[in-house]
Amino acid sequence: MTARSIPFYTSLPPHVCSLHEFTVHPYREGCVLIVSMTRWMLRYPKLIILAFFLVTAFFAFEIKNLAIDPSVDIFVPADHPEVVFFDEMREVFGLFNFFIVGVVDERERGLYQPDTLELVKELSQAFEGIPGVTKVLSLYEFPYIEGDEEGMTVRPLYSEVSSDPAWLDSLEGKIQQWPMLLGNLVSRDGKATALLVRYERGSPPELRRSVYHSAMDAIDAASKPHQEVFVAGMTAIETCISDSIIRDLQRLLPVVYFVVILCLWLSFRRPLGVVLPLLTVIISTIWTMGVMALLEVPLNTLTSSLPILLTAVGTAYTIHILFYFLHRVSLTDNREEALVQAVSQVGTAVAMAGLTTVGGFASLGVSDVVPIGHLGYFAAFGTWVALITSVTLIPAILMLTMKRIRLRTASSRKPAGSRRLERFLRWYVRNMIRYRRIAYAVCALLTIGFLVGGLRIYPESDYITQFKKSSYIYQSDQMINRYFNGSSVLDIIVDMDEPDRMKDPDVLKRIESLQRFVETLPHVGGSISIADYLKRMNQALHADETEYFRIPDTRELVAQCLLLYSMSGDESDLEEAINDEYSMACIAVSLRTGSTRYAGWMIQQIEEFNREHTKLPIGMTAAMVIGKVTDELTIRGQIESIFASTIVVFTLVALILRSFVGGIFAILPLVVCIIINFGILGWWGIPLQTGTAIVASIALGIGIDYAIHYLNMSRIKAREEEGIASAQEATSATAGRAIVYNANAVGLGFLVMAFSSFIGVIQFGMFITLTMLTASMATLTLLPCLIYTFRPKFVLDRKRGRGQ
Repeated sequence: MTARSIPFYTSLPPHVCSLHEFTVHPYREGCVLIVSMTRWMLRYPKLIILAFFLVTAFFAFEIKNLAIDPSVDIFVPADHPEVVFFDEMREVFGLFNFFIVGVVDERERGLYQPDTLELVKELSQAFEGIPGVTKVLSLYEFPYIEGDEEGMTVRPLYSEVSSDPAWLDSLEGKIQQWPMLLGNLVSRDGKATALLVRYERGSPPELRRSVYHSAMDAIDAASKPHQEVFVAGMTAIETCISDSIIRDLQRLLPVVYFVVILCLWLSFRRPLGVVLPLLTVIISTIWTMGVMALLEVPLNTLTSSLPILLTAVGTAYTIHILFYFLHRVSLTDNREEALVQAVSQVGTAVAMAGLTTVGGFASLGVSDVVPIGHLGYFAAFGTWVALITSVTLIPAILMLTMKRIRLRTASSRKPAGSRRLERFLRWYVRNMIRYRRIAYAVCALLTIGFLVGGLRIYPESDYITQFKKSSYIYQSDQMINRYFNGSSVLDIIVDMDEPDRMKDPDVLKRIESLQRFVETLPHVGGSISIADYLKRMNQALHADETEYFRIPDTRELVAQCLLLYSMSGDESDLEEAINDEYSMACIAVSLRTGSTRYAGWMIQQIEEFNREHTKLPIGMTAAMVIGKVTDELTIRGQIESIFASTIVVFTLVALILRSFVGGIFAILPLVVCIIINFGILGWWGIPLQTGTAIVASIALGIGIDYAIHYLNMSRIKAREEEGIASAQEATSATAGRAIVYNANAVGLGFLVMAFSSFIGVIQFGMFITLTMLTASMATLTLLPCLIYTFRPKFVLDRKRGRGQ
């Protein structure tokens, strides 16, 4: 008996989901092995449901252990030399174990007001009482170096606040006398002061978050009408990232579920069609998050998008099976047989298409950027869970509930909207084929134009630019850059590898010389090193004479300064500038930008100057340096993942279609789509970051389904229609309609990310949405033209191909 075409639409409105026609052989609906396995599986529906319930409950219980780690160094492998150096220097000098609290008073005398200085005192005392805080550096009890009859002493700058104008003038004079304070602890215009809150070295993210939130509570409790208080710094950024991840999940997941529920209801118009696909993505999400918790893989700005990604992608598999089951059962009284046929035939096609998505996601694992690899592997795992759920749990549930399913009789009448879309697609493909040379030329011109734009892409990241300009942390960062030397820090480590070498005046003078050069570079606000402390000590030893504000002339005098400081002050005040053996020093350079692109240029300038002039053994580290490494790995990983995903997807499609040429045809629209994606990045000046870098590989995994559906339906229609052009029109009316609905559904799911707190996540969602639209358009434009022009054998048999 010849194959007959059964319409995949019934009285169910064919909206949003993938709707197309299947060729069904009355005596061979699925291979015998798959049918037998399906029948065996459906004998034990309760056992399947119980197994899924237990596994899901286990992973749901594990989710409570899922952590959030916004640290800057998680993007780079732990054994990378830059990360190893960063960790070592953080242990020696306590790098990044602080955040900045700024107090601004725009009144005439600025911060030199009794109430403002009292606020600084209250905040300092409150911060010191927070568990985990080791030191608070502020004007209140600041270790001020000054001369006395014994030579030099260290006294608190102030402990009690006085309203006496003479006292206020004296305080201002002392601060102006020590240049190191200006731009670091006090703004140069005297309108703001900073408090540096330090916490224990090596503190876990949970402790850092706790300290930050406790500090914010103290600020709220001590607020006064004339002062504005803001908090910034890397710890503040990391904490805001953690809080925003939680807030995004709480806000975006309900929205994406609403979008999915709406799409499902428009498609099925019945509760069953909403509940079962939604159950699939919920199980997929729970299992994925549970496995992450079990493997102690934390969430970050990238992997936090997994629940939304899986929700947007994972419903399709259940939709295919459910649609075909409802169609089959509306034509027969044997509901169990209808379910067997739905699982054995459609389930096989769904699994093959789903494997391409799994392969596309898994290819991201080749990236050395750790969160990208994690996103790829866990997205692949979640997609696989959605597939398994669709072909096992969903049929089991249907098996138990099918007697209670109320069905309509089959109808050949399609909704008006569907008919209009079908007519438009037929018209579109007919004209694409007619003017295919123009279509080829337009595609070629667009490809070349966007390819040129793609060559303009540059990698760059700045952690603060991940936040919206209206956010508190972004505005706080701007305030730091406005009043002080800068919110970003580059640490230059000088390692003489010999105890007490930092007491050598020649070494100290070279350090000072390097500082003066660095301060001439753009975006640099200032720098601090042990040299700045010693210059002030030397001046204090010589009755505060300005001519002695310089490095002491002899090694003995340097040692004397440090000894006197240790006798009247706290040696730990210098721990961020020099190590205990006096063999290493840290130059903290304050910057008004966190751009990794600028960091690369700046490091090159510093290395060149040091090589030609100061000749110090230096190394540099900072969040920007780690970010610069991330950029380099992102570029390399992007090339590798695109290459890997293209090979994986091409191989799978070629196997599915059993044609090498078919694999090439399927990949071509996506290549055009990816070039357009990168071209937009280049022409619009959007830097390549971790979020935008992975769009291409994800697009390959998801978008390839469009080409598979179209080419598969083209083979079917080629044997039913007279002429290739008619077959392509018929294909566009069925598979083409499915592609449009599916692209809109997936695009809407990812568009939800536009409401994220992170600019990178917003860009990721927007570009995925754009990619789905361009992939569907490229498929419906290129494939009909290519099939008509080249008459491939995998679509047409040899005889028909020559005759038409």
